[in-house]
Amino acid sequence: MSCTPKLDDHTAYDPLNDDKSSQMHRGPRKGLLSFTADNVTIPLAFFIGTGGAIACFCFTYWLSNQIFDCPDWALDCSVSSFVTTLHDEIALVQGITSTIYGICMSCMAYATYQLAETTIWPTLTQRTFDLDTIDRYLSTTRGSIASAPLAVLHSRRFNKLAVLLAVTILSLLLKADATVVGYAFNIGTVPTTLTSSQKTQGGIGLAFRQMNPPPSLPGAVTVAITNYQTWAYNQVEEPMWQQREFMIDRRQLLALGNFTAKAVKVDMKQNCSAWRTDLSGELHRVNGDKQWKVATNMDKFSDSSVSLRLHSELTVWVDHYRKNGDASATTRLVFAAINGDIEGGYLNIPPSESEMYTDGVEAISTLACDVNVQLVDSSVCTYPTPDLCPSWNQDKPLSDLTNLKSPGRMGPIGHWQTAVWLGAMASLVGISVSGAQPLFEAGPALSSQNNITLPIPWTSDVSQRPYPAYSWTHSQLNAFVNTSAGALTTAITKRWESDPITIQSSKLLNRMQTSRSYLMLLPVAMTLASLAAMLVLTKTMHRSCKVDVIRLGNTTEMIDSTQSLDMADVVEQARKSLDTRKALSKVRVRYGFLAQGGIGLAETTKVTALRRGVLGRDYL
Repeated sequence: MSCTPKLDDHTAYDPLNDDKSSQMHRGPRKGLLSFTADNVTIPLAFFIGTGGAIACFCFTYWLSNQIFDCPDWALDCSVSSFVTTLHDEIALVQGITSTIYGICMSCMAYATYQLAETTIWPTLTQRTFDLDTIDRYLSTTRGSIASAPLAVLHSRRFNKLAVLLAVTILSLLLKADATVVGYAFNIGTVPTTLTSSQKTQGGIGLAFRQMNPPPSLPGAVTVAITNYQTWAYNQVEEPMWQQREFMIDRRQLLALGNFTAKAVKVDMKQNCSAWRTDLSGELHRVNGDKQWKVATNMDKFSDSSVSLRLHSELTVWVDHYRKNGDASATTRLVFAAINGDIEGGYLNIPPSESEMYTDGVEAISTLACDVNVQLVDSSVCTYPTPDLCPSWNQDKPLSDLTNLKSPGRMGPIGHWQTAVWLGAMASLVGISVSGAQPLFEAGPALSSQNNITLPIPWTSDVSQRPYPAYSWTHSQLNAFVNTSAGALTTAITKRWESDPITIQSSKLLNRMQTSRSYLMLLPVAMTLASLAAMLVLTKTMHRSCKVDVIRLGNTTEMIDSTQSLDMADVVEQARKSLDTRKALSKVRVRYGFLAQGGIGLAETTKVTALRRGVLGRDYL
């Protein structure tokens, strides 16, 4: 880093040929240690500021780890009255923290500003400056942002530019203290690990039977019917519908947030094809409602036929089921749309001479779907992607095949009967009128499930003709089967419960984010970096420019360095002008050997460069 002075086109004074220079006072150098000892407020302010800023960070970090409101179901979760008070007065707490943090940062920056101020002396040895430029330089080194642009603009050397940029960036950084604290204190939804107690297992009591009128239903099926109807009518949004294939109490677990656990999974597949229905049967009247019977292939425990009402709606029944394994079964559902249309269905047209035709039935579209259900032990994860799923609770099942109660008649038959119930649920979620199979119409669009429309029970009487003729798609019927089965997977866990287990979950709670508190360390680190840089710059500039005494550029030091005959003449001449202050501000001076002897500030022709071994200070 060169400190070769820039000379003007004048003859500079040469102290080597002056007898007075040989008599110049020589004394010990005063480096950074001496400078610090003479200005004890600098290290004192720095250490107090650093300690205070770290304390503000520690308090903010501690507060960011606190929970302000514990859910009722959370175990080992409590909020102290002190934390509650801090949360209630969070705006005031933030303001106090911001004020203290800002003061502490200013104390830390004070050391950098003071060191930057000392660079005025080596800077003045490099070239001449008018007094206005010196004022701007000193103002900038003391933290003035307004004076920084012009001061930087007049910088011709790298070391001076580095000093000004360092203090300017530091000054701008100090203005952001409130923003940093505000960002750290911002309250948002933060994933929080909590524990809760959940009941496990479940089961279903009776084996499946299809009869007209319907037989008594297990309690789990009754609850499932209520669940489906409230969801299909869009009265209540289906909880955790993405996990409807798992045997878990989704209504209860919804409050937990994201979790992972072992549970029984219902692996369901549907295979649908056109189905021809015999329409030759005679109509019969039940309680004034016209019905006809359709034969089925059910076992001896069920009726051999089902009764269907003569209305232009959708109906569904079970044709037969079969066991595939200990926990697997296939159930054949038959969907029929009277005077409607089913995608891929068989269009059954009644004979023109039949009573059904004369009664207004033009066609019946029928579709048979084989619903294959297999129950397997698996794991449920509610996180957005599988790679986010932690290994929590993997040894604690919410349900498993070993403890799941299987249906039976006089005794347990096996889990395959549970699979039959799940496959047949679509035929049970309606309302049976006069002992016939339920009728369905299109329900409202479910915005939470891509606006799918599910069938809802239809109960209107015959006097309300004409009836709408609905068109049903594969996706609607598929959702119908899946949602009705999902209603049972939730309800089945409410029966024959086992001992509860403790489960961990990640719940979004309104609190401060711990990661944001670390941002408060950034200004501290940058201030320390600026101080380290200023130490290097100060020492390098003083050594390069042969200024042996490190001192401030305050009023005392300026007066001490301007008490020369040369400067007295300059001031006297300025007083004779019309505008003394303006004249003085344009005086160009430099720091070095004075013509009259000693070291100080003088005009260019009265000063020359310093030499190593001579104190960089005026001792007159």
